[in-house]
Amino acid sequence: MKKILFAFVVGIIPSLALLNQNYAQGPRMVTSAVSMDQFFSDFNTAFLDKSTPVNKIDVNKKILKKFDRNYKVSEVKWFEVKDGIVANFISDGKSNNIFYDNKGHWAASLKSYTPDHLKPVITNMVKKEYPNYKIDYAHEIETTDDISQPTHVVIIQNSNGCKWIRINDGKMDVYKEFDLN
Repeated sequence: MKKILFAFVVGIIPSLALLNQNYAQGPRMVTSAVSMDQFFSDFNTAFLDKSTPVNKIDVNKKILKKFDRNYKVSEVKWFEVKDGIVANFISDGKSNNIFYDNKGHWAASLKSYTPDHLKPVITNMVKKEYPNYKIDYAHEIETTDDISQPTHVVIIQNSNGCKWIRINDGKMDVYKEFDLN
């Protein structure tokens, strides 16, 4: 499940970069032309368009009980996906997608947010290794395999391009790289 969710997450992010036209200012200039609200909205649209909206009263009571115990939010959208159901909401400036399997068990979480919500230890790791880059976005992925050690995908950029830095368990690597030269 972890590999499937991670593949989904990193697969949807490039699509959003194209949808958002983040790189539309010129051949050598990478910019954040889209607000984070628009980014979250586009992510939700791209992902949730492939799902079926579900009314809260139709959601498995076991899932609702677990969800309400863990998340204190009032505006939640529910969606049926291939292997389960997803709760989608924004809390504390972070876009959240909480995945439950068909049996009602928590399967994974995806949080997307601006750099100001990124943990300082992650920010410091990235800035130390890539001092000439600006952090644009962060995605935090938790699954049943790594609930205490989420994977972060941090999107950084400079005038030469963009990198997706993957960080897990204190290890960092470049997951994807987009060169504008």
